[in-house]
Amino acid sequence: MELLLALPALALADSLSYGTLTIPVWLLLEPGRVRGRRVFTYLLTIAAFYFAIGLGLLWSAGWLLPFAIDAAESPAGHLVLLVTGIALVIWSFALDSKGAKAKRANGGGLMAKLGKWRTSDKPVATVAVAAGLIELLTMLPYLVGIGLISSSDASPATSIGLLAGYCLVMVLPALALFGLRAALGSRVEGLLDRINAWMLKHGESALSWVVGILGVVLIVNNLNLVGN
Repeated sequence: MELLLALPALALADSLSYGTLTIPVWLLLEPGRVRGRRVFTYLLTIAAFYFAIGLGLLWSAGWLLPFAIDAAESPAGHLVLLVTGIALVIWSFALDSKGAKAKRANGGGLMAKLGKWRTSDKPVATVAVAAGLIELLTMLPYLVGIGLISSSDASPATSIGLLAGYCLVMVLPALALFGLRAALGSRVEGLLDRINAWMLKHGESALSWVVGILGVVLIVNNLNLVGN
């Protein structure tokens, strides 16, 4: 029951990322009739990508988790985690620095690079995998969800089902927007434009907060343990 309550909430948090919301909105904002096959191919690919990553993490958890815990609890492990936390905090400031904001204002930054994919000739499946790779290290809710599944008493079949459900919920908002776009046409373009504008303005700032919080957690948890 705890998993059934926690996993959908985590999946919905993940649904607000670049790969699962921003790029699908861009696909839906293309002029003319919405190309459903293109949108479905993108969402299916990114959901399958995360499902495959999740399966790999769940499979490795049985033998890798005890080793990782032992390594993290060693003095060298605490030092590595502390340095990683400091690096993440520095990166978070770089993501939202004045220079980065100015670069975004002039059409640069991560969102601009993703935006170029919208009009490129790359297959949407390739774009989905690339977006997933960019986001993977910052998808904290997804990693937490996998941790909850791996630490539960769920059977392998149930764990796979929970993971598949998570990936489905993760793309549900984009699917809902596709349904509105297909049913109402240009009448929902205003909503899509507002979502797009918000992500363009706040997307990288939100990413910097996620990275920074993760870095602070690592620093706080390991600062006093280095050398012990």
